[in-house]
Amino acid sequence: MKNFVRLIALFAAFVLLAGCAQNVQQPPQPSAPPQVSISIVSAPSTAAAGSQINVSWKVASSKPASTMHTAIHYGYASVASDPAPSKYPNNSAILKGDLPGDFTASISAGSSGTLYYRAHVIVNDKSYWTDEKTISVTEPLNVTELQKGLDSMDQTVEESINDLGQVQ
Repeated sequence: MKNFVRLIALFAAFVLLAGCAQNVQQPPQPSAPPQVSISIVSAPSTAAAGSQINVSWKVASSKPASTMHTAIHYGYASVASDPAPSKYPNNSAILKGDLPGDFTASISAGSSGTLYYRAHVIVNDKSYWTDEKTISVTEPLNVTELQKGLDSMDQTVEESINDLGQVQ
């Protein structure tokens, strides 16, 4: 009879443990972060010094996300590798928004030269950058100087025609 009671107790313990094991919830598995990419959509290849330049970019994401920082970082020196916001002396307005998303911001063309820029976004504390692009910044067209040049050309052409008439 003792063996029978032990067998019943063992069976009850087994059922109790089996029932408890079924009710134990597994901790939620962390979800994988979204796959993010960033690309320039439109920007001019040239601009006049002193002008504002509009740059548009797209941030793609494999699942809905948001960002508190996306911007254009730029300067007159190339940052060919290992980009960081601190390596570019200027940036556009810092934008925020839902991803995937399209963004546009203005940057300033200060002086003439080659302006280097990249789009940048931070998602879940990770930075994503486009490849570095360039804009050729030229001095603005001086209409007065252009008119002087055209007047000089007109005078040269007129003198050449007169010289041809005298040769005959």
